Amino acid sequence: MRIAILGPLDLEFMGGGETNSMMVGNMLCKAGHEVTYFGTGCPLVNVPIEKIYPKIRFNYTPSAFAQDPMAHPLIVKVTSLLSLGLVGIFSYSKMLNMAKEFDVVYFSIPNLMARRLSPILLKEGKKVILANHGTFFEYFGNSRNPLFRFFKKMGEMILIQPLSKDQNGLLIHTQTSFQTSVYKSLGFSGSNIVEIPQNNVDFGDYKVSNNGGPFTVVFLGRMVKSKGIGLLSQIIQKNQNIKFHVIGNGPLLKQFMTMTPCPNVEVYGYISDEQKRQILSSSDIMVVPSKFDSLSISAIEGLASGLAIVASDSSQGPKYILGANKILGQLTKRNVEAFSDCIQTYRCEKESDNIQYFKNKIQRRDVAKALFDMSMLESFLDSAFAEVINNSPRPQLQEKYYVTTNIED
Repeated sequence: MRIAILGPLDLEFMGGGETNSMMVGNMLCKAGHEVTYFGTGCPLVNVPIEKIYPKIRFNYTPSAFAQDPMAHPLIVKVTSLLSLGLVGIFSYSKMLNMAKEFDVVYFSIPNLMARRLSPILLKEGKKVILANHGTFFEYFGNSRNPLFRFFKKMGEMILIQPLSKDQNGLLIHTQTSFQTSVYKSLGFSGSNIVEIPQNNVDFGDYKVSNNGGPFTVVFLGRMVKSKGIGLLSQIIQKNQNIKFHVIGNGPLLKQFMTMTPCPNVEVYGYISDEQKRQILSSSDIMVVPSKFDSLSISAIEGLASGLAIVASDSSQGPKYILGANKILGQLTKRNVEAFSDCIQTYRCEKESDNIQYFKNKIQRRDVAKALFDMSMLESFLDSAFAEVINNSPRPQLQEKYYVTTNIED
């Protein structure tokens, strides 16, 4: 089968959507398919391309839609942060002709491109997989602003609901129960939805260490506003008796360093995977102050290192992850006082009994591994995709794929 991956940014950006799409591409190549990844563009280069090429098995076409005005770097920058791509308004015919050359088209997010191309592709007997590595309804749905909630409702009606009319050959891959509930409310059949919290975290690559030194907090994420770096700066300044590691690259890295002139923080830009895992292993907890995350691969990396996660209760991804088991961490209000209280609670626990704290880290990793380890989830994802691509029935799918239960949204 010839399979196209559409929707994510160029691989160099290496956000969650790009990482997961790369994982899907490699998985499908391993299954014997011919895969081509078409990047939408790359407003900010986070990872040198020479670091990426050794990891990919598929064909890669960066900035594939440069002829579309909506693919201009400034526009892509804004729309990608909203998880709402607008590429396809002015290059619809060319994109459709390109997509028709493939047997299966995989869209990384429910954007305009997916809305315009999917119905025609399905009518022509093509298969469509619609993933949700970042969705506009999470971004707008987290806001109390009535205007944002209006945009969410309009987006659902315009971009998603029309796809429910013909679901033959369509698979919706959701990451969380929140995403699943949105699709079901818009008329999608449960038999067309597979809920798997896809990530690229191989727990075997991470270690749990007994950090006998000072209590240490780590942040891992892109240095952009939506990841909560403003709140992170406040947290660091309020807790100057605690050591912080900040790992991440992005457009606001220099601004963050300027507004956080504290001796208790060590800031890293782009670092190797090995160094990243070493820092995680030597830390005690991870903070995730994001405004919204569809899943939060960073949090799963923290759990693979045994770290408790302190995250915003308004962010659906961490809410989904931490709702699986209370030992994994705490959800808290998105303000400096609430985060600081949680951090100091964990500090006191470690200082009162470091041996038990280490045992908790080991248990936390074991619990998380059973829920989120890449190798297990990839096998579920591979089976779900194979059943759709090969046109085989799916009567047992609900029993095979992974779903976190008992999580209130």
